[in-house]
Amino acid sequence: MKLCPAYRFAKPCDYLIGRSGSTSFFDPLILRHLNGTFEVPERILLKSQVYFVYPRGYRSLGSVYLRIEQMAAALSLANPVMNVTLVTHQKLFSMRLKKSIILLSKASLERLSAEQVNGFKEGGNFIVYDCIDGEILPELEASADAFFCSSKTEYGCRVQSGQRAFLVPHAHDLRLFQSRVSPQEKTIACVYIGNPKEELYGDCLDLVEKIYLPAKFNRLAYEIPWFKQASLSSFHYIARPAVSRAKRFKPPTKAVIAALSGALAISTAEDAEFISWVGADYPYLAPSNSFADVSAVIDFALGSVDAEIVRGAHESMRKLAREFRLENILKAYYSAFSDIQARL
Repeated sequence: MKLCPAYRFAKPCDYLIGRSGSTSFFDPLILRHLNGTFEVPERILLKSQVYFVYPRGYRSLGSVYLRIEQMAAALSLANPVMNVTLVTHQKLFSMRLKKSIILLSKASLERLSAEQVNGFKEGGNFIVYDCIDGEILPELEASADAFFCSSKTEYGCRVQSGQRAFLVPHAHDLRLFQSRVSPQEKTIACVYIGNPKEELYGDCLDLVEKIYLPAKFNRLAYEIPWFKQASLSSFHYIARPAVSRAKRFKPPTKAVIAALSGALAISTAEDAEFISWVGADYPYLAPSNSFADVSAVIDFALGSVDAEIVRGAHESMRKLAREFRLENILKAYYSAFSDIQARL
């Protein structure tokens, strides 16, 4: 299917009508990621209306920008016959929907009650939760018809608990493309990119450079200034504190950014999510989250001289980047929606 960008820019508002001729900030980025074409299997021509739901005033929040706004745009552009609508949960209260698929974002789930979610089910609607790394109350969790899991660890936990779940990997910021900086051009250095609260031993690791990012995104910028610096570093430090009950699941977004920048990730054997993608034999894993082990693996990485080890690690990271290509993520969404539509 050849993709054709539409011609009218949608304006920020509570309720955005689905594609039907509208376009978005994301269209040229999506077209570039998909090389202008994308094959949608015939069985994934959805008839059901799909609503991507977020709270009013939170479109610049990272989880809304990445998981709701840009994915709604990508799904619509790649499959124009799919009816995707971006809407706030405040607007949803006044809408009388029937047999629709309602995808509730992490940000909305943090602000809704079980009673309100159950109200959305009236009319035979199907409710999907997209929790990412958020933790919701048991009574609210019980109101979900299914879960879209952005990590393998969440998916495994949901399935083991008997919940209907679909593995739908977390897309990176579509403004990022595979770096063309070669390994020979890189500096032997290690950098951390992200929220300072999510960096293990952040204040104590002198060998790790820092690029701390705000929670809110600049939604109108076509370029990410920090990505150039990230691409010049040979290693990305992605180790985080042990996952607590409040943050049970974490998608491997930092690892994917490292892969896109052509860098090698450094983490620990306690990072179950990263290991689920690259394998336990990945060479730059500290045996534990202890400061001594983490410091030692960083020293080992920066002093890496074994060409075979380095080559194998690069192949693992290239494989990770391939897994998170936009076309693969879209296929996961379409497959999940197709399964849900059959239940309506």
